[in-house]
Amino acid sequence: MSTLRQVRISQFALILLSVWIPRIVVDGFSSPTTQHRICGRKAPLFSSVEDKPQTSSVNEDEEDGPAGIGGAEFFGGNKQKEELYDPVAEREAGKGIELKATSYNRFSLGVGAFDSVEVASMAQSLQAQINEVLYSDNKKLNRLLKRNQKDSESDQQKLDFPDVNFGRSLSWDTPMTVSSTNPFEEIRAAKNFYQNIDLAIVGGRRVSEGVSELSWELSVVWPTFWSPRVVLSGSSTVTTASDKVTITKQVDRIFGADNNAALLSLLGGQITPRFWDWYHIGMTPSAEQVPRKVISQKGGMAVYQIPPQLVTAPSLIETGTRDNRNAQMVPNHSFTCVIRTMGPKDDRDIYVPTTPIEVKIGRNDRSQNDNAEDGKESDDRLLLSWSIPLSTQFQALNKNLLLPAEDDEDAEEGAFPECNYVWQPLRQVATIKYGGNVQDEEISGIRKKLYEQVMKEGLKPKLDEAGKPKFFFWQNDVKACYIEDGLGMVVYDWRPEFANSNEVGIELMV
Repeated sequence: MSTLRQVRISQFALILLSVWIPRIVVDGFSSPTTQHRICGRKAPLFSSVEDKPQTSSVNEDEEDGPAGIGGAEFFGGNKQKEELYDPVAEREAGKGIELKATSYNRFSLGVGAFDSVEVASMAQSLQAQINEVLYSDNKKLNRLLKRNQKDSESDQQKLDFPDVNFGRSLSWDTPMTVSSTNPFEEIRAAKNFYQNIDLAIVGGRRVSEGVSELSWELSVVWPTFWSPRVVLSGSSTVTTASDKVTITKQVDRIFGADNNAALLSLLGGQITPRFWDWYHIGMTPSAEQVPRKVISQKGGMAVYQIPPQLVTAPSLIETGTRDNRNAQMVPNHSFTCVIRTMGPKDDRDIYVPTTPIEVKIGRNDRSQNDNAEDGKESDDRLLLSWSIPLSTQFQALNKNLLLPAEDDEDAEEGAFPECNYVWQPLRQVATIKYGGNVQDEEISGIRKKLYEQVMKEGLKPKLDEAGKPKFFFWQNDVKACYIEDGLGMVVYDWRPEFANSNEVGIELMV
């Protein structure tokens, strides 16, 4: 049993006494082990290879009824938490997790988020100054920043450029209401209004001599009693003086908000209480939702644009069938840390959930024998891959993002588990709502319906190397939870099928 598995099981030690299964899910809370159990009942089983119908079935050992709101009780301070709390296990949690020797430098040109050394250097300088404003009074995060700064100073690939600053006569054009002429001063003032605020510069490109465009993500917790989290994605076009370090002009644009009315709608849609947050109240904090710009909605199909973003991207080759539901759960090798949710308040981790998690099921190009010579017949098993949005804070705090362990002891032989961070450029997609799961038998029919509607509307789908449309599945009922060290927990909400909470999607040409 891997250390990671021991850590996650330790938080639910008493549950193990009554439920003997490799994967532990308590009212929707998943620990990174191998087999699946969802919301206290066995999952219906089908084959994951759509072209190969399966005849296997299982008998339900419990009634197929609502799972209730047990997760809310578990996370809401109920006495059950104290019964499950093991102080020794909590102290030992996470000590033996193996990480790759190298981390992922999100400012590296090889990532694709930045197109030049100068733009990447500007982004790093501004990010460091933003972090100083936002986190200098937080002891834990300030220690992390100092540690990261020390690591950067010893980094052989450090970009040695002077700090960028805002000129005294800065011209600042922004759709947001501001009370200062300096962005840093405005961020400092915003800390007094919002319950929490994070700002990450996630990408950038050179527009022309002295002009650059920086992409950013802003996440705030609105000051109301239900603490909704509002996420804005946008870009700032900055012009520098001849010294290349003094910004003289900045023009901000918010993704999906072309005017004030659109901005108010964008904010209102996130501030308004979300039904499922209320239903599962106390289960997790409000999640950061990936921004979407609605292009059209017609006949049950919605067309969106998704801004550029960095995602956690685990993958593995399907070693079973649809019966195993391997695509339905985030695999073990995605996690870089453990989140402590029990015990004394000061010992618990403050985490930020993100949603949705995107799942793709497609063919892989790996040979049947990984060490086989070129020319061998390709493996016809499926490749399962996930795209998990990062929290804004995790990106803001870290230049070098931790990577999971190279080897997953729990992985099936021949699964070839991999995990990295991947930069996704601007995307355009079409989706249809669906209340089931990614490996349901009905998915094939829904994909066909979606493809036909896309063609009917005159849209052009993206094709893979084999000339087939690129489909995906959005798990809107799943939340990925991050702390400053990365992905540490995944939460699965219970939602009835008639709610149509999830979405089947197809990639479109932008």
